[in-house]
Amino acid sequence: LTSANFDSVVNGKQSVLVEFYAPWCGYCQDFVPKMKKLGALISGSARKSDVVIAKLDGNKFVKIANKYVF
Repeated sequence: LTSANFDSVVNGKQSVLVEFYAPWCGYCQDFVPKMKKLGALISGSARKSDVVIAKLDGNKFVKIANKYVF
């Protein structure tokens, strides 16, 4: 996600799981395989259109990250 598309994706019309991450964060890097696995499970599901899995770089988009994380 970016500041240009965040509001249009996270608009309340569907379920969205957003991972707020920082590229330098070790915990975030450890979480990548889990998010990829979840994304694969969702995309292979019959309900894939009901859920969006997304991520947002909190270093690049500080204002959005601060609104939802801090």
